[in-house]
Amino acid sequence: MRRSLAILGLTALAAYVAMARLGAQAGTTTPPTAESLVARNIEARGGAEKMRSAKTARMTGTVTMPGLPSGVSILIYRKRPNLERQDVALPGGALIVGFSGTTAWKIDPTMGSTVAMQITGAQAAAIEEQSMFDSPLLDAKARGFTVAYVGSEMFQGKTVDHLSVTDPKGRVQQCYLDAATGLESRIITGTGADEIEQQLSDYRVAGGIKFAFVNRSLQAGRLVATITLTNVDVDVPLDDALFKMPGK
Repeated sequence: MRRSLAILGLTALAAYVAMARLGAQAGTTTPPTAESLVARNIEARGGAEKMRSAKTARMTGTVTMPGLPSGVSILIYRKRPNLERQDVALPGGALIVGFSGTTAWKIDPTMGSTVAMQITGAQAAAIEEQSMFDSPLLDAKARGFTVAYVGSEMFQGKTVDHLSVTDPKGRVQQCYLDAATGLESRIITGTGADEIEQQLSDYRVAGGIKFAFVNRSLQAGRLVATITLTNVDVDVPLDDALFKMPGK
């Protein structure tokens, strides 16, 4: 009888310990860290070495806007460290927006002018930030960026990991990584009327690096353009003069 009671007591103790372990495991799920999410994103994009080695990119595609639902062609030129130019073939002439590394500028035929004009203020700051060739997550700490994990959220029916990224100038970018792929699905810069949101999808490999071939841009929650790429060429020769503001 005593042996039966002893065995019964040990069985109950074992069951209690097992349940306690299961409860502890269920209640102590470790959330991801900013470092682990950044590392996964860089791997998903193609790896740090491949991303660092790229010097230029030329992207071709189409862009649709509320006033141009059928779409027009777009050419995007990018060069390390922070040179960018976009040429949009509008019916009335080419709309060109560029960043020379120091100056944001545009040629806007919709304003009745073919003369390059300098862009200033919040719009210039947004163009400067967008013109950075490298992802802010690549070598973030070494480049003076601070990355913090905000939490897990839902976006368009998918789980995303929310990172808050602060650049050396104190500008904050909200970056949302697809929990399934580790790739950027949403990026938000600015606030209020100056808020610019990019919704990224359809990632494809070019030059060993994954690029989002679809980019929906919203300003203050309103859709302003959708860029759909057809081709990305990496490390093509691009002269610095291409990015300089004409006449300056």
